[in-house]
Amino acid sequence: MGAVVSETIAFASTNLDDIFILMMLFSQRNFKFRNHHIVIGQYLGIAILTILSIIVVPVMPSVMGVAVYDSYVNTVENNKLFKSEQRKFLTKQYQQYRVKIPALVDEVR
Repeated sequence: MGAVVSETIAFASTNLDDIFILMMLFSQRNFKFRNHHIVIGQYLGIAILTILSIIVVPVMPSVMGVAVYDSYVNTVENNKLFKSEQRKFLTKQYQQYRVKIPALVDEVR
């Protein structure tokens, strides 16, 4: 829910910024700088931003991809640590009852 709120605020702030820029441009129009120049420039700017986002976004690593990779790596490492600690606990608690717990080659020490 927090992401939706921050994205909405970012969208609103960029639109407010755009409105002020358009007001400034429309206030400075003259016989060489007409309304259609501003409108065409606005559409060209949006088109360029859209095309760049379509080209660049698949190339850049996404935040979600990095988060998934980091979560996976941390889960694997925590599982190794848990297995090692569980083995130590079970050996300490139940080895006296002649239950042999086999040692692992890749155990974390």
